Amino acid sequence: MSRMVAKVSCLVVIGVSILLSWPAPVLYGQDIVMTSHANITGTRCYEENKFRGTKYMAYFNVLLILVFFVAFVILVVLYSLIWRVIRKHSLKRAKLEEAEGHSKTATKLSNVTSSVDTSAAQSVDSDDTPNVQCEKNVKNEQPNTSQSAWSRRGDAEKTKHDHAKRTTVMFALITAVFVLSYLPHLLLKIVTFLNPNFVPNMSFTSLVLYNTFIWCFFINNMANAYIYGFLDRRFRAEIRLLYGQILFCRRT
Repeated sequence: MSRMVAKVSCLVVIGVSILLSWPAPVLYGQDIVMTSHANITGTRCYEENKFRGTKYMAYFNVLLILVFFVAFVILVVLYSLIWRVIRKHSLKRAKLEEAEGHSKTATKLSNVTSSVDTSAAQSVDSDDTPNVQCEKNVKNEQPNTSQSAWSRRGDAEKTKHDHAKRTTVMFALITAVFVLSYLPHLLLKIVTFLNPNFVPNMSFTSLVLYNTFIWCFFINNMANAYIYGFLDRRFRAEIRLLYGQILFCRRT
């Protein structure tokens, strides 16, 4: 992916994100909550009081649920295709390693045969000129040269395959964290929408669990940095460079 394509992709993602999330700061705000004390009124970050009783929040939640499931299906299809490609390359890699093993065996046998033939020729005819001996040595070294080119090609293929596999694992882990952190939020939203008395009838312990899982999608925003840090070498290098420049500027 070129730098220009990466920039355009980032702009498209940012635009779609803004288009889908702009109702959130409008609909969410301070919600008045009645407490067990008559003279004490509590507030929480939830649906704005002026939108209570309207269907705007319901429409917004339905939109988020549809986007979630559409994205989930698309990601499952894409990861299935990627897994097929990786499996295909793994089989190809296994065949290359097998062919490389056969090539090494054949080269060793060829070198042994060549050495025996050279020794026999030297014993029969010891008057060979240096030029003839040089030509024989060059012929004997040709299999080693081709073998080294084959090894370099195999190493390059292995590096490319390992990089693609590590990148796929990284994005699959990011997707899994996103699904696992966002799914409880959506399920609780659906249950609350279908049963308006679901939250008011909860006990204190149930309310604690409810408020924990209803906001657990923030885990996704926090986890991505750690996933990139552990699995992306370039990301780690850029982070070291960034903090190194910051610390160097502070010292100077």
